Amino acid sequence: MQPEIGFWEVIILLGAFQGALLALVCFRHPRGNVLANRMLGLLILAFSLRLLEIVAYWTKYLLVFPHFWATTNALPYLFGPFLFFYVSFQLDKNREYSPRLVLHLIPYILHFALMVPFYLMSAAQKIFILENYTYGDAIPDYDVPIIYWLMFVLQFPHVFIYILLTAKKLRVVQNDSQASGNLKDAARVRWLQGLTIGFGIIFSLWVGYNLSLSYGVAYSRIIDYGVTYAMTIWIYAIGYYALRHPEILSGAVNRQMGRKYEKSNLTESQADEFYEQLLTMMTSEKPFLEPTLKLPELAARLNMPAHHLSRIINERCQLNFFDFINRYRVEAAKKKLSDPAAANFTLLAIAFEVGFNNKTSFNSAFRKFTGMTPSEFRKTAAA
Repeated sequence: MQPEIGFWEVIILLGAFQGALLALVCFRHPRGNVLANRMLGLLILAFSLRLLEIVAYWTKYLLVFPHFWATTNALPYLFGPFLFFYVSFQLDKNREYSPRLVLHLIPYILHFALMVPFYLMSAAQKIFILENYTYGDAIPDYDVPIIYWLMFVLQFPHVFIYILLTAKKLRVVQNDSQASGNLKDAARVRWLQGLTIGFGIIFSLWVGYNLSLSYGVAYSRIIDYGVTYAMTIWIYAIGYYALRHPEILSGAVNRQMGRKYEKSNLTESQADEFYEQLLTMMTSEKPFLEPTLKLPELAARLNMPAHHLSRIINERCQLNFFDFINRYRVEAAKKKLSDPAAANFTLLAIAFEVGFNNKTSFNSAFRKFTGMTPSEFRKTAAA
């Protein structure tokens, strides 16, 4: 039984190596959102390693490298968290690494730990199993512990949950970016949506294929190749898009926005005057309490062009319109949460009262500007 590799396996193998190279670029890129880039690198690397083992299985090269067998079985438990981490860090460049993120890796750690007895088997034992049972026709004289099957099956809902969490976060930010008219956020959201949709398609194919096998559908090498090629195409697509849009890793969008402002005819004295008008309006009229407030609408009230208002907020406050408005809303919420008279108000009621249109946006903005959740702030204020 000799290993052999064909044309189609070479294509997948090249995809895996491209993924590893792209992951290295993400890890070592000196610009942009470093944490987000590293999370993307980890996601791509996990996919690439999984592809590598699949190719090794198809080509029988596991007989040459038996200790590589099943080393990537637990990696699907990392796909969802790494995607969610990447999107989260991309959407909030000020977010820092927290040790609590390790909690998301517990399913992977458990699965890996369950596989340790198998990993400790000798190379000769693994080759014997491969030759006689995996690649051969012999019927195994042992039963696979049900816990192994359970950990495999649980990968499906685990990934699905993270896709939903990621999609929910993107939907909230998309609504906010549309309301603010922030082009930078809109471009970033489109990229993240495309990445998530591609991941969701691959996941759907993967689940559908495995469910069909569970219900007695005969194994098909063509379908198996098709699902694996979808993973490969996803990696190729990320590499291609990263080459076409280097701002994904470098953060060049910020510089492009800066060059856009260089063409503005707004003088410093005008900017000072507009800025004072803006602060006065925010304090006296409190337009931030309106949940549907948009950049063009606020600019019209101030009798200034929308691009001037955007520039003033970006340069004077170092915030985009969305964060500028939410900062005022969070400050108003802090006053409510500290007020004993509002102790019976629910967090959702307070969120609506200060201008947020859903609890998710409220929690996200509050944590961003205070470092804690609204409920944690309320407990601290009451102590």
